[in-house]
Amino acid sequence: MTSGTDRRRLRLPCALITFWLAGCNMTTGLVSSPRTPVEQLLLTQSLLRSLDNVSLPLRPGESVAVETAWAPTHADFAGDRLYAEAVLISWLARRGAVIAREHPTYRIRVLLHAFGLEKNHAFFGIPAIQSLVVPFALPEFTLYQKIHDRGYTRLSLDIMDEGTGRLVAAPSPVEATVYYVRYTVLFVFSWKSTDLIPPPLP
Repeated sequence: MTSGTDRRRLRLPCALITFWLAGCNMTTGLVSSPRTPVEQLLLTQSLLRSLDNVSLPLRPGESVAVETAWAPTHADFAGDRLYAEAVLISWLARRGAVIAREHPTYRIRVLLHAFGLEKNHAFFGIPAIQSLVVPFALPEFTLYQKIHDRGYTRLSLDIMDEGTGRLVAAPSPVEATVYYVRYTVLFVFSWKSTDLIPPPLP
């Protein structure tokens, strides 16, 4: 049989385990709220870095028209598509292509297989509590927190002769990711890690 002293000794470890389990939280999902400046940078740089791996079989001075398409999503991301198309047009123009809306030599169809943000949030500690018994809220007590934001782009290009509709080239799909991670330990020590170039202002 377990004595009263042994039971009292077990209370503290059990309480600590209960506290730890109650304060653990790990979530992963898409970012659907209005984007912060850092999230906008993640999205833009993931797209530009994916284009760094594109082999474009066009000569400077050739005229092109650009159109984009992507798989349907659960939300309306039409603005993202327009922005991605604007980035692609600027990227082509910087490489000597002439952007022509009428009678281009080539039409480039860009398929955005993926273009968006993901968030991973790990939290260990006591979340902020709004008490109904006492007239004040208990602040959050963070033992460890990691917030990982990632921009991800995967795309492919089909280059077609505008006059004949013939497929001229179809480079292999390319992809790129960019991350921004924030850490907090013991609610006062915090730091950041990122591969954004240049890093965001503090």
